[in-house]
Amino acid sequence: MKANSWSLHIAVVIAVVVCNASTFATAQASDAKSLLSEASYIFNRFSESATEISASIELHYPDQIKSDSKQALDVTQSTILDPTFHLLNSQLGKTHVSSEDLLTIYMGLVSISGELSDSSQGVSDFGGDERFSMELVKLRVRTNLVAMKIYLALKNQMVEQTSRLSACSEQKAIRNQGK
Repeated sequence: MKANSWSLHIAVVIAVVVCNASTFATAQASDAKSLLSEASYIFNRFSESATEISASIELHYPDQIKSDSKQALDVTQSTILDPTFHLLNSQLGKTHVSSEDLLTIYMGLVSISGELSDSSQGVSDFGGDERFSMELVKLRVRTNLVAMKIYLALKNQMVEQTSRLSACSEQKAIRNQGK
């Protein structure tokens, strides 16, 4: 009798998890599209701004840090922006984004935020265009907000995955006890 009670309890838990997961997945699909769209905007804006950032570095930065600053910008573009932007564009129409891809996009946004922080400060400190510096600050703030939203979506997705794995493990353990 105890085994049947346990099996019924596990079956109810699994049914609740599956029902909640499908409701969560529907909400998550529209959220994923929105988040990816916001992230795409950030990547586009950063890409557009990179040319002006590079010109500002060339014109206004002291010679001692000019080379390192340009190199940091170039590395951010070539190793972070370009591959992550390609990944992001491949995900735009999808309703589900893997945890790995969300993490990659999140890390891309974090890298962009760091570069925007350094660049806005540098433009301001070294006599660059204050208007442009303020644009970079605004873009950095928006980048941080989008990164936080993606972080929360990733965290929720991982909690859901962990819950499903746990339910499967419990179900397997119960089957093995019955043998």
